[in-house]
Amino acid sequence: METKYLQPEVSDASEVLHMKLWEGSLFDYSLNGNSGTWYGTDLVVDGAMTDSANWTDPGTWTVALGVATRTANAADLTLTPAVALSLMVGKTYTITFDFTSTAGALSVTSLDGLQTLGIYTFGADADGTKTITAILTGNDLINFTANATYAGTVDNVSIKLNTVQGSYPGVRFDGVGSIVTVPADATIDINGKTVLSVSAWINPASDGEGDLARIVDKAAGGSAGYLFHVQAEAGGLVELRCVVYHDGVADATAITDPVVPINIWNHVALVYNEDSALKIKLYLNGTLITLATDTPATALSSIDDDSAVNLAIGNIADTSRTFDGLISDVRIYNTARTAAQIKDFYNQTRWRYGV
Repeated sequence: METKYLQPEVSDASEVLHMKLWEGSLFDYSLNGNSGTWYGTDLVVDGAMTDSANWTDPGTWTVALGVATRTANAADLTLTPAVALSLMVGKTYTITFDFTSTAGALSVTSLDGLQTLGIYTFGADADGTKTITAILTGNDLINFTANATYAGTVDNVSIKLNTVQGSYPGVRFDGVGSIVTVPADATIDINGKTVLSVSAWINPASDGEGDLARIVDKAAGGSAGYLFHVQAEAGGLVELRCVVYHDGVADATAITDPVVPINIWNHVALVYNEDSALKIKLYLNGTLITLATDTPATALSSIDDDSAVNLAIGNIADTSRTFDGLISDVRIYNTARTAAQIKDFYNQTRWRYGV
């Protein structure tokens, strides 16, 4: 019978970030304050339902398939979907909107009132941004309904598919716009350091958006910091690539052949070591990978300053390199992890992913 190793919450003192990304959580175990923010797929963005004082009873707005309609005064509606996707039963959605009221009540329900998601009443609820997180249970529509006396506005409506569902051991990135953002912090910068290690479990469905889907990215458009991503899918395999930016052009680069299989869980790691001849090492499932491209940085060049660059997981800042698949258990260390440490960590955590 295979031994299942218990995973330590913090593997050692050199761990400066640990985004859990399993069981529906983004929790950072590193205790360094490097908390992340999840942004799921926008189905409706910045929709405005204005002139609501003139709504007729029941004055219902309906959001279906990412497109909104109104039963009356449809000219008032300016909802525009970012992605035309159907709302699905059993999925978790986050609905936000700016609410104002001078009379009456506004309710947010699923179609025909099968599921009440929220009720907001003048006098009882202060004006401001309202957030609803709910699993749809009976249909693929959401209604905003004003009662006969309601007067006010509903603006900046956003409906997001929250892909942190918790039914699998990782966060599902949609290949379109999902991203976890961790604010810039000295503990996760590469600027001013000579060593850095990054570890993650990934289950790619493809090479992702732009064929350059990010695992982690702390780069400023290719002019600072570091990045780690999959690319060049071929025969059900993808390559790994890591770049550490030095002086803008004299960069350290490591690229593998297509060695990472899609649609199954893999543990990947990078180790950057300014003092080593190899500079960047890449690991797959605890084993060092022979590099197809191994370009060390120019001697005596300095690492470009990434101190103002946020860390993105599963994407880049402008969300144009979205990972397609699952990412879990992202860790950053301020040391160069040894081969033995990486192998041991793989063995400690593989049970969670059925490997």
